[in-house]
Amino acid sequence: MSSLRTLYLVIILLISISILIIVSSFSTNYINSSEVIYVDDLNKSDNSLVVNVYLLNNNNDITYQSISFDDIDNIYYEVFKIYNEKMNSIDVNLTSPLVFYENIGDFQVNNDKLYISLDKVSEFTDINLMLDCLFLTYNQIGINELFLKVGKCELSRNIY
Repeated sequence: MSSLRTLYLVIILLISISILIIVSSFSTNYINSSEVIYVDDLNKSDNSLVVNVYLLNNNNDITYQSISFDDIDNIYYEVFKIYNEKMNSIDVNLTSPLVFYENIGDFQVNNDKLYISLDKVSEFTDINLMLDCLFLTYNQIGINELFLKVGKCELSRNIY
């Protein structure tokens, strides 16, 4: 009886090993034939443009984060939206120099000049720091002169 029992156990063991080998060879082939798509690559298209958007770190120093933009027809406005409306698109350790604005009065691109008019910004906004960040960002995408009007205050930056 004992030898018959041993024979059954050996047969069960051989069948189990055979199943394990078949399953492992199938799963290895399946994994190798799959294409891995990373979440960061899902929103990128062939027509996207990567821009270094200049923001503030925890010490209020200017730094940047590279952000991919798909709507390159409206790239200037899309970049500006990062500074307020789309702050959730940036790293949590970075902040926008533009704390809050009420309304965009004017937003025009004329050749290599950009004109932005804001009705009102928060009293916590350092306008010069904001202008520096905006200019550094926009200069990468062809803007050589930036004019910013906040209420009655008018400032500009250029590469000249």
